[in-house]
Amino acid sequence: MSNKFLIVENDANDAFLIKRALLNTGHCGTSVVCRNPGEARAYLLGAGMYADRERYPLPDVIISDLKMGEESGVELVEWIRQQEPPLGQTTVIILTGSASPLQFDAAERVGAQRVYRKPNRLEDLEKLLASIASEFCAPRAPRPAR
Repeated sequence: MSNKFLIVENDANDAFLIKRALLNTGHCGTSVVCRNPGEARAYLLGAGMYADRERYPLPDVIISDLKMGEESGVELVEWIRQQEPPLGQTTVIILTGSASPLQFDAAERVGAQRVYRKPNRLEDLEKLLASIASEFCAPRAPRPAR
């Protein structure tokens, strides 16, 4: 299974780590980063620079931060769930570093399939991302012996 991922993350370092984990765990297909919910909506609607669906395909999985300035991941998930299928049925995973239990509950209530707290240690973050990626990506074929 080769899935397409949309990463919605306003922290460039976290976006890089998420994208790298997807590349390192199995064959995840493509991943695109959007820096905020507005940019993600444009991507998902195929608006403007995202009109080329060959280059910017609809994702199978969206991994979004929760807190991103003026808009939150909860608002993004709520908007996604209001869209027609297949977009409205897209798997959404929230990955956040600083959310209260109420915000976790709100994300699940509006339709996020999973909500995870970003670990503080890099190694733990990589393990969590590898676990997420392994669920949605096919394992890499073993390299032939030489």
